[in-house]
Amino acid sequence: MRPLLWDDLRRRVNQAEIHELHQVLGHHLIDDNEALHAELKAFVDILDDYQKENDRIRGCVSIRQIDSMKARLREALLDEKQQLLDDIEFIQGCVDMEQDLIEEDTKKVNVLVPPLKDLQEFRRTISIDPLDVRSAYSPTPPRRSSTKAHKVRELVQSARDEPFFT
Repeated sequence: MRPLLWDDLRRRVNQAEIHELHQVLGHHLIDDNEALHAELKAFVDILDDYQKENDRIRGCVSIRQIDSMKARLREALLDEKQQLLDDIEFIQGCVDMEQDLIEEDTKKVNVLVPPLKDLQEFRRTISIDPLDVRSAYSPTPPRRSSTKAHKVRELVQSARDEPFFT
């Protein structure tokens, strides 16, 4: 792209005279040209991007290459399709199996709830003080003397001290 005339003039004119030259030539005309130049630069950049993209695409694929690779590409697409179908079938089987497990677990959970009368009776049974139950069914065991317990401990200790094989 060629540079703007104003940019060329600005480089050649004395810095002190630039403002006066800008007013003499007309700032609207210079500003319009700068805006149009910026727009042209943007379009040139866009065109350059498109050309680079087209060159990249042309470098990757040509009609002759597609014709020679057609059979392999079709085979690859068919393989991919079969793999997708197999994956779908597998996942569907997993979903069916999970659904069956949910149904089995639901049947196990749907156990009959005992009647309220039975639950109330059970509550009364477990709310009885355990000391009351023990005293009602069996008398308290007689107290053993501590000397008897001491003798048992001594026997156990002496048995531990003796070797097993003599």
